[in-house]
Amino acid sequence: MVKPSPILDPRTAEDIETQVHQLLGKYLPEDYPKQSQANSSIEEVRPLTGMEAALVKVFARFSEIILERFNQVPEKNLLAFLNLLGATRHPPQPARVPLTFFLAKGTTKPAKVPSSTQVAAPPASGEKDPIVFETEQELVVTPARLVALKSRDPARDRWQDLSALLVSETEGLPVFGTKATPLSDLIEHAVYIRRDDILAHPNLKGLHLHFIPEDDDDPFDSLEIEWAIVDTFLDLSQRGLLAKNADFETGKSATLRPEANEPIEFAEIPALPSSEKGQPRTKRFLRGCLKSALDPDTALPQQITASLTPKIETDPTPIIAAF
Repeated sequence: MVKPSPILDPRTAEDIETQVHQLLGKYLPEDYPKQSQANSSIEEVRPLTGMEAALVKVFARFSEIILERFNQVPEKNLLAFLNLLGATRHPPQPARVPLTFFLAKGTTKPAKVPSSTQVAAPPASGEKDPIVFETEQELVVTPARLVALKSRDPARDRWQDLSALLVSETEGLPVFGTKATPLSDLIEHAVYIRRDDILAHPNLKGLHLHFIPEDDDDPFDSLEIEWAIVDTFLDLSQRGLLAKNADFETGKSATLRPEANEPIEFAEIPALPSSEKGQPRTKRFLRGCLKSALDPDTALPQQITASLTPKIETDPTPIIAAF
């Protein structure tokens, strides 16, 4: 950063006028005798009036103009030195500002704003003429409106639905969150396990889950997972799971590496509801979801060993005849 040029003489017109007044009393004491001020022991030169006061003010003002130009000497010398080195100032550039165009209320079709469209801004303070800008390129203003706003902060492993801000007139809101006020919701880190032969079994009454990372040296003991059995609708035309609330969900929590390799037990699992003809099929998944935020430097395990032990309830058929 370039240091500001030094001020060689900081005096103003008022300072020069005061100094001239003092010098008149010093060099012309007969014409400008000193007088004692009331309730003060300080003697000052009598006040100037009329033509003499006007001449002193004119002299002080012209002296101030000379000092202003004199104080610019260091900067001019610097520019002359830079010019000898071959450095020159950038040429003047036109001002650039962002412009926002809106369609008239009730308009349902897009409108085109041609390039070089002139837009006037209110005159600046002390100016009479408005400031005129021109668009640099063509713009199409669409009637589309933003209906949802979601913010994601990977560094803090959080996200938040900020759609309410779209109708707010408050400016300067921290949409990406801050260290003191991070975004409210955790980013979901989940794994889904689908085993139709087990989870969709009509007589499934209980389930034991064993899981453990392959690498025992990884520090994952502090990560807590919430396991749940969830029912969702599978729509093949959408190529994925539809985001609908499950009719049945049961949750169990455990650390990523349970102590003593204890299983997670699910009991009293209801039967999977049947789907009507022509409707999306109901599917059952085992979902594991992290309950705490991930540190940016923490890497998730690449492989986890998981085993399911189902509890199937069967109705024994009475033996009527052996042969």
